[in-house]
Amino acid sequence: MIIAAIVIMAVGSLGVGAAVVMEVITHEPVYKVLMKVFPWFFGIGAVLLAIGWGG
Repeated sequence: MIIAAIVIMAVGSLGVGAAVVMEVITHEPVYKVLMKVFPWFFGIGAVLLAIGWGG
């Protein structure tokens, strides 16, 4: 179960990273790029919280 969660998180991160790269290449407005970047911070914070809470 943990490995599946890690794989899904990795796939999601790669997808968001690809979206950011494509938006930067096509010169999208900054707010659209930020909408892709800031969920990473939320996700990383949630993972760190879960590790700290359970560990």
